[in-house]
Amino acid sequence: MRCRFRTGQRLILMLAALAALEAGPAAGRAAELLRWKFQQGEKLHYQMQLDTTIRSAAAARTDKTAIAQTIDLTWTVTAVATDGVATMTQTIDRMRMKATTPEGVMEVDSASDSIDGPLAQSMAPIFKALIGAEFTLKMTPTGRIRDVEVPARALDVLKASPQLGSMLSPEALKDMTAQATIPLPDEAVDVGGTWTDEKNLAGVKLKMTYTFEGPAELDRRKVDRISTKADMEITLPEAEGVQAEMEAGELTGEMFFDFAAGKLLSSSAKQNMAISIMAKEQSLRQEIQTLVSMRLVPPGEKDPPAGAPPAEKTSP
Repeated sequence: MRCRFRTGQRLILMLAALAALEAGPAAGRAAELLRWKFQQGEKLHYQMQLDTTIRSAAAARTDKTAIAQTIDLTWTVTAVATDGVATMTQTIDRMRMKATTPEGVMEVDSASDSIDGPLAQSMAPIFKALIGAEFTLKMTPTGRIRDVEVPARALDVLKASPQLGSMLSPEALKDMTAQATIPLPDEAVDVGGTWTDEKNLAGVKLKMTYTFEGPAELDRRKVDRISTKADMEITLPEAEGVQAEMEAGELTGEMFFDFAAGKLLSSSAKQNMAISIMAKEQSLRQEIQTLVSMRLVPPGEKDPPAGAPPAEKTSP
């Protein structure tokens, strides 16, 4: 009786194992080719939120500066090549900024008729050059940006204000657009698979590692999640008698992508840095925290009126 029970038990275990083997490949998820997808004539509205906090400590004084920026972007796809490379224009529709410094508070909204505050003279040319100007670029299905062209009216501002050159250069625009894109792997990737990419944002070199986390849910919508982390390296200007060092640096983030539609829906990233500078027996230490978020604005969503604070964003 005991032998029969053991034999029957083995048979049940074998059948269960066979069933698991047969169900495994069907229940699992095959490697996927992750791609951006574009259609000629479509328009995508993205909103970027950048929040930066800088704490500076020198001698017995500690200062804090907080800058909150909201940038509304429109991508208009003008052509799509047979290889999927999209030619598009990127237009900055609106910019809002609030800066809180030891000297006071400044608020600027490009939708307002006037730009007031201590930095009005320096900000007005930037707004005038950027708002409504169409920057042309190309994006590959893997999210790589190339062939960035700056409009003539922005170049005219550069000639009149050389100090703005780094803010309106093709590379600066490329960096800003890169924050709205995800570089995807060339080959198909399994859930848990990783790939790397390098970025240079505002003088900070980032070696990014992306991980395909697989299925997720965003606003009751079935999507896919990608997580990211980065090794950071900063090159500070060299000067005689000045020693500079990045004490710490880290970046982590996540993105939610609809790969059926080929669109980024939402992303968020948090970057922390600590920098120490020694010059002529005086020291300065800065802690910099930056939060960057992007979201695809649903059709029909209305912008808040000029002067209204941007809606608070939370990580998905």
